[in-house]
Amino acid sequence: MLMPGQTARAGGPEDYLLLSEIKMKHLDQYAYRLDLSLAQWVAMLDYHQAYKKRYKELRTKEIDPWLKNGIDRSSSTYAALLKGNAAFIDKLKYFRRKMAGFDNELFLMIEAILTDTQLERMPRIRDHRTRQFTYLTSAGIARRDWKHGVLDLGEIIYFMTL
Repeated sequence: MLMPGQTARAGGPEDYLLLSEIKMKHLDQYAYRLDLSLAQWVAMLDYHQAYKKRYKELRTKEIDPWLKNGIDRSSSTYAALLKGNAAFIDKLKYFRRKMAGFDNELFLMIEAILTDTQLERMPRIRDHRTRQFTYLTSAGIARRDWKHGVLDLGEIIYFMTL
C-alpha cells in the first residue's frame, strides 16, 4: 500500500504498463502527416477535447483510486508484482481495453473528416499507436527506467529524408 505522501503516479511499476492519452504533440504529428486543412485541424482539436475529458474521467475515477488503494507494493519489481496476480493483470487489461477504445473512437472521428488521400495515411498513425501499446506489453517491464519513451524505428524511417 502507499505510504502517506506517496502518489501512485510517482513511478510505481504498474503505472508504466498504462499508456498515457494521445497528447497535443501527437496531434501535431498527425496534422503534419495528414496535411490537414485549418478546418480539419480545428475539428480534430474539438474531438481531442472530448477524448481528453473521457480519458481524464477514467484516470481520476477508476485508475488513480485503484493505483492508490489496490496495489500491494511490498515488492518493487515487475516480476514479483505480476507473478501469480491474475486480478492485477485482469484490471490492467480492462484499463488498456478502455484506453484503446477511446483511441479508436478518436481515430474514427478524425477519419470522418479526411479526404480519400488523407485516409490512405491513417493506417500508419493507427499502427504507431498500436505499437505503443505493444511495446508496453512486451518490453515495458524491461524498460521501466527508460525515461525517454520507446524508440520506434518506424517513426524514425518515416521522418527521414532519403
